[in-house]
Amino acid sequence: GAGNMAARRAAEVFMNAWAKKQWIDKEEDMPDAPADVENMYCTHEEMMTHPLAESEFGGLAGYKLGAAGAEGEVAIYAPIFNKYVTENSSHISKSCVNMHTLEAEIGIFLSSDLTPREGSAPYTLEEVWKAVGTIHPVIECCGRRMTPELTSRLPQLARFNDALMTGGVVLGEKYDANMFTPAQLESVETKICINGEIVAEGRGSACPAGGPIQSLTWFVNRLNGRGRTLRKNQLVITGATCKTLAFKENDEVVAKFSEFPDVSTKIIQ
Repeated sequence: GAGNMAARRAAEVFMNAWAKKQWIDKEEDMPDAPADVENMYCTHEEMMTHPLAESEFGGLAGYKLGAAGAEGEVAIYAPIFNKYVTENSSHISKSCVNMHTLEAEIGIFLSSDLTPREGSAPYTLEEVWKAVGTIHPVIECCGRRMTPELTSRLPQLARFNDALMTGGVVLGEKYDANMFTPAQLESVETKICINGEIVAEGRGSACPAGGPIQSLTWFVNRLNGRGRTLRKNQLVITGATCKTLAFKENDEVVAKFSEFPDVSTKIIQ
């Protein structure tokens, strides 16, 4: 229907802007704001299946969670693409994702699929935790397809329509989930340091649903509610524990976690 047409058109605009790195700077070039959150998810799903998702961005890596409490939701989720999931201690390009915010987060990979269930009984935290294979500390590098000036003038859903500021992820060392409990992840303390100076501090309990695994559990059920499966080996980054906008090219960024080794990256042009 009309909603799908609008979602397809929006995906086309966002994916092309990203592929060409021609950031949208005028209202008239922006896709219309979606009518509601479900229509926004239609746009995200069209971005995931757009031909450029595979050819330009290496396909779907998984999902990011953020925007706690926005639009009457526990959180909002959005796709992450493989091209900008980078190794620890390497570098990540500011211009490639139009980067504007860095966040320290807990990432997870499932060891088995979580599929929508008959009668759609929601998964419990215990069931979701059992399906988690590995845990990684990560840095999320938020991006956007619009200029900062245009972004500041847009309504919230028009901004979220752009895959919730998806950009890049720096993946820290992996740990077996059975080395932790959800409560331990909730109490992990985090810091972001830029060129050796602490610029942000937080903890796992800052995640949208009160902790990384609580947020993951909410997400699995929300995703399943749209008829989708969270697959084994898809990355989920569970929401910001702390964040900073205070970085520039050539900065050395280190995220510190009380239970994990550091995650670091250099911001390049």
